[in-house]
Amino acid sequence: MIDVFDEKQASVIATQIVEGQAISAYGVLDAKPVPGFDGRLYEITNMIEKPKFEEAPSNLAIIGRYVLTPRIFEMIETLKPGAGGELQLTDALKQLLQYEKIYGYVFQGKRHDAGDKLGS
Repeated sequence: MIDVFDEKQASVIATQIVEGQAISAYGVLDAKPVPGFDGRLYEITNMIEKPKFEEAPSNLAIIGRYVLTPRIFEMIETLKPGAGGELQLTDALKQLLQYEKIYGYVFQGKRHDAGDKLGS
């Protein structure tokens, strides 16, 4: 992710392919593939926090790993409570998209999710 950040000089979000109904537990990317990068890099056009399965724009889930430009702090300062009455980083990232590109980079490997009882 840092290599992508260095090359693109833009924020990078880790994403993972999640199939089926489980996609509704994640923020989901609406993105187009970037040539090269072994099919792992996507330019993000939008993102939706925990969409219904049938409304998910892709199977690319946001998995909570980020390399962000400093401008994200300006976006966070203006946030209003979103889903669940909480401040959502996804909302700040959507605002950031209005000013600069953000990329999604497909994670390969095993990860553990603290929000899941099984950690997967």
